[in-house]
Amino acid sequence: MDRKSVQILLNYNFGDYLKERLGEHDMTLRQLSIKTGIDYIVLSKITSSRPRKTTYQEFIAIMWALNEDVEDFLDYALKRPKVFRITREAGRVLNVNELASIARIMRLKPYQRDALFGMIDSIVEGFLKANENN
Repeated sequence: MDRKSVQILLNYNFGDYLKERLGEHDMTLRQLSIKTGIDYIVLSKITSSRPRKTTYQEFIAIMWALNEDVEDFLDYALKRPKVFRITREAGRVLNVNELASIARIMRLKPYQRDALFGMIDSIVEGFLKANENN
């Protein structure tokens, strides 16, 4: 995404997005100010009812401090379903083969999935018991 596209997005409800994310991260504007180095008053103006425009540098610093991705803000601005974010997060922790295996499992009939998950649970339980004794 180029700088101009980000500027257009920054004019779209970034303050509302930021307020929601601060709540989710249980973080105050003062804490965010310390973490980003952005003055508290500037952050306050970004989240006010008559927000000021956010600079590109402020946007990047805030997103980094909240461990958010630009795509997360795009999801918010474009009102994409939450599944986009969940998919990205899964892609960060699982490799392609693991994701493909999960997709195959999800295509099983419910009773087959239940049986598979039961088998996995018993294997893990046996492994944990075996390691308790060591």
